[in-house]
Amino acid sequence: MAESTQRQGLQGQCIVSLALEDWHSTWRSRQHLLSRLARDNDVLYCTSPVFTHEVRERWAHRAELTPTVEEIAPRLVAYRPPYWLPQLYRAGALRKTMRGLLLGHLQLILRARGWKPTLLYIWHPSFVDWIDSLPGCALVYHCYDEYGSFEADDTARRSIWDAECRLLDHARVAFTASETLKQRRQARNPNIYVIPNGVDYDLFARAADPTLPVPADAPAIAGPLVGFVTTLTTITDLPL
Repeated sequence: MAESTQRQGLQGQCIVSLALEDWHSTWRSRQHLLSRLARDNDVLYCTSPVFTHEVRERWAHRAELTPTVEEIAPRLVAYRPPYWLPQLYRAGALRKTMRGLLLGHLQLILRARGWKPTLLYIWHPSFVDWIDSLPGCALVYHCYDEYGSFEADDTARRSIWDAECRLLDHARVAFTASETLKQRRQARNPNIYVIPNGVDYDLFARAADPTLPVPADAPAIAGPLVGFVTTLTTITDLPL
């Protein structure tokens, strides 16, 4: 019943989603939520353009530089901006021009599929300049972390918070991953709701299946065994 009610809530929309991570990166709330919305809505999942230094690095290593438009599911398409429209570090007229060209390329992709966007779903304050990029779209802002906490510089933290405030002021609805994140932001937008992080239950429940093969190296590890599922980053305490 819950699944049926959820699927009736949003149907027949065209969602343009702006997120930092590539679709094939470690699965997070972005992929889980949008893959489910794509059952009854058209979803174009867009990642950030690469920075100019990344273009040089990829070219030096002969890495893939062509734009990617990949059909993940019948109503879900992942889009990676072309390398000739890189992201610039500094704001200004040139950066605005590049964003306009990128928007034009994005609209070509949408028109080719016959999609007319109705929702702009933003996952990070770095996309704040896209607020008015798709006229007629309702804005959804989804905050999944305290982004400013990753910055050591006060000016950078203030800049991120200012961008978040703009998104919250313009958003038709906003979501956060926790009550703490919501409390700081609800003064800017009272139409804000918590969607806590979860797990792919069916996937993890397979561990209880007695017929599931045990990895070859597992029996050699002295018990007890502790499972640790995460993304390894610079903040992971590997010795621990």
